[in-house]
Amino acid sequence: ASDNLEEKNTELALESIEKAEHIFMDMRLGIPLIESKILKAKILKAAGRDLDVRKEGLEMARISEGHEDERERALQYNLIAVYYFWDTNQTDIALDYSLKGVQILENLGEKHFLAEVYLWTGAEFYLLELLQKSVEYFSKCFELIRNEQRNDAWLELLYLLYPQRLVEAGEYEKAEEIFAIGKTTDTWEGTQLNLKGLY
Repeated sequence: ASDNLEEKNTELALESIEKAEHIFMDMRLGIPLIESKILKAKILKAAGRDLDVRKEGLEMARISEGHEDERERALQYNLIAVYYFWDTNQTDIALDYSLKGVQILENLGEKHFLAEVYLWTGAEFYLLELLQKSVEYFSKCFELIRNEQRNDAWLELLYLLYPQRLVEAGEYEKAEEIFAIGKTTDTWEGTQLNLKGLY
């Protein structure tokens, strides 16, 4: 009985998302439309259903390519990268979309969102075993935010991942410096990470 109820709830959720997608498509609301597709992917994955990853990804790409606002298109690329990175584990494709977003945001001088995109791009490079490129993008992220009073939730992740990558690259003093700065930020949650244990 519980399995039937769960199946019914899954169907209702997917039906609601499909209706929302049609509305977003009619109104040309790219970001909500892509977010709804990402949510659908999560539901299908949780239910053990088959997901046509390539088809969904191409639909998202078509939505983005047709958008006239470059900033909006860059943010949509970032969402598509998140989809491939978190929901399908296709890091190489995620990186392609992240770099598309990076190029647009750099050309626009859009620093606020660029910092976060740099962070995820650095993570993607690392998972593809490209350590120096990973360090490069974490560094770009850090340089953008170091003199700003920001409390974005992802900043703590930067101050955890960036020092670890620096340690792996043999840049121990720099790693200690970044880690120490991270502990002074408002987003720091008192992590138990011990850099000394990493090298």
